[in-house]
Amino acid sequence: MPPRPIVELSFNDAITQLHNLVSDCAEATRFIDLLQDPLEYQSFLWYFASRSPAPMAYARSYLATIIFNEEVLQSSASPPLEDVKSLVLADSPLLDPSNWAMSPPRNPSLPKPPRLRFALLIDEFVERAGQAYLDLWVCLGQNKCRLRRMLTHVITDWDLLQADAALIDNDIADAAAQLGITEQVFDFSLSTWVYAKKLWMIEKVIILGFEQDIYLPDEYASMYLFLSLIATRRCELVTRIQSFHHTRRTNAQQSHSSMKTDMNMDGHLASLIAETTATAALASSLSHFYTILLYLHLLPQPRLETTLTPTPTSTTAPHLLRHELRMKPFLALQPPEAPSYADLTAPTLPYGSPATPDPQFARDVADASALLWRNLEHDLRRAKAAFAALKTLGCAAARARGVADAWATGVQRGLASCVALGVAVAGVKREVCGGDGDETGPRLRVEIPAAGEGLRYVEGWVVARVVKK
Repeated sequence: MPPRPIVELSFNDAITQLHNLVSDCAEATRFIDLLQDPLEYQSFLWYFASRSPAPMAYARSYLATIIFNEEVLQSSASPPLEDVKSLVLADSPLLDPSNWAMSPPRNPSLPKPPRLRFALLIDEFVERAGQAYLDLWVCLGQNKCRLRRMLTHVITDWDLLQADAALIDNDIADAAAQLGITEQVFDFSLSTWVYAKKLWMIEKVIILGFEQDIYLPDEYASMYLFLSLIATRRCELVTRIQSFHHTRRTNAQQSHSSMKTDMNMDGHLASLIAETTATAALASSLSHFYTILLYLHLLPQPRLETTLTPTPTSTTAPHLLRHELRMKPFLALQPPEAPSYADLTAPTLPYGSPATPDPQFARDVADASALLWRNLEHDLRRAKAAFAALKTLGCAAARARGVADAWATGVQRGLASCVALGVAVAGVKREVCGGDGDETGPRLRVEIPAAGEGLRYVEGWVVARVVKK
């Protein structure tokens, strides 16, 4: 619409912009050469959106043109089905090709054979999941700000898909019981896959909030705790899937039945467990760290926490309004994912208000062996070990071979974030343990690196730098 703005760039700035444009388009063209694997595509899209500087609109549109070109995706199976197969339906009787070779009975009133029902139910789910999967790919092709906003809407669609998948899972369980192969079918396999993808998206929304400096420093403890809870749930989900596959393989070996062993799936599940464990442990350790900093008055004091009376424009206290704002995208999800305000403040404000903490805090923070420090250091050790295990498993297990260099750099920077956090914790602990608590505050200063300035190893892991005054 006129008047059209005219952007005037210097020659050097224009050359830089042109170089970035060409570089991003060249990177987008590599999508054609990726393995025909939806998880490889997902990894590529996520790391493309994470490029710095951020790809411009033309480069992202160019990538979208490639993705949705009918000549690029030539796999015979649909991407949602391939994704489900890689997680919960590897060598499953639900995907036996003979299921699709069966014909329905001539009399419509007669029940369909169980194996034919398998085929019809899988087809129904793939058709239902197709649009939701497509929306996820469209979302991952946006810039970071729009990506976070769109993901919150995509999560809602996947929540509805999870409810539909649960109904299909019930019909699958009935057909499996008729064939007597219940032990060969993972319980609620389709809804479990949807739930795992939904939890992954919730993690990304929270991490993007840190990348874009949406949260205030006094919120870091609670939001990292929320991230840890979500990652822990996904880890438990993947661990249950891994246990099922291991049990089924063991039973097949004992009965001398033929069952193919998919080593790629084993490595992928191990990689997912390592990734979720690293995310949960590092987020938990950061939550403990920022709780300690908050009570030491090294962070800006949360005025909302001490304002317990409603404002003239609202009947709700400000701290509850802010909590509702942060949790708003997840309040309607089933099962409930957003913790209540009390559930978040109980572990992040264990000594009461930061302005007037319980005297027990002064005793605990000065004791190097107190549970306050032991929990933090335990989670930090777990995070380091998980990142190291993820690095050992490699990009092939993580289904990120198309972005191997970017993936390896991300894992290495995750380890660097753990090391930086360990240095910061050691600095605070050295000053407060065995010292005078009243003099601790003036001797230390916390510097929180801002987003986009290149001072964070990973944009989503905000590790404060603690220095002496």
